[in-house]
Amino acid sequence: MKRSAFLWYVILFAVEQLLACVPLFRLRHLTSVRLAAVEAKFQLLPEEIESAETIDMLIACSIVGFLIVIPMLQILLASLYFFRGHPWSRLLRNHVKLTPFGHSSTRNIDNELNALDK
Repeated sequence: MKRSAFLWYVILFAVEQLLACVPLFRLRHLTSVRLAAVEAKFQLLPEEIESAETIDMLIACSIVGFLIVIPMLQILLASLYFFRGHPWSRLLRNHVKLTPFGHSSTRNIDNELNALDK
């Protein structure tokens, strides 16, 4: 896997996770509008303030988690999976001479496989 393809994969994953947070962003917007309307006429209840703070905390955690923590974890696990842990990675390294992030010095695999069959 080429480094740029791997990077785009991680970016696509982060965007996908942020899109999953759209309902949370919408909830925060609607809550802000409602709290502003209520606050204009009445004093806010402690539960209303607490719910707004909880939504803010959830948004902050989701942004940090989905943009920093999960992509870093995904990079680590994918690197281990593709280049160290997967049983086929040894075959790819031995026969195709893959280096990390897909830079390869390809050999003629057909000749090597035919030599193994003999």
